Amino acid sequence: MFGFTAESRFEIPHIGAKGAFVRNGAMRIEIFEIAGSAATPLERQKPNTDLQTQGVKHFCFSVDNVQAAVETLKAAGVEIVGVARGVGQPMRAEDDVTIGNSKPAATAFFFNDPWGSLIEILSRHDFPV
Repeated sequence: MFGFTAESRFEIPHIGAKGAFVRNGAMRIEIFEIAGSAATPLERQKPNTDLQTQGVKHFCFSVDNVQAAVETLKAAGVEIVGVARGVGQPMRAEDDVTIGNSKPAATAFFFNDPWGSLIEILSRHDFPV
């Protein structure tokens, strides 16, 4: 969905972990899977309550068209857990993420990966190169 490909896979047998590095250009992300690991607590699965817990928050990806991304992920069966429709606007759960009835385009949104970790999508073009 975001152009990442698996670069390498590995195992850490003494803790039952499988891992991989995924890559998109110069960016690499290390991800893990451990059978029987504890589920992500419910308060960490929602953007507004996750910020109230210390620690690592979430991944965020910048895309050119946030509205197209939210509609594509929703159509693929991904649960969207919060949508902002304007810079600085609160994240709100929406059953229908499409634009309609004068609803503005999404400027950011959150979804959960299959294990409950939050991932944010927004559009930013002011990062230094």
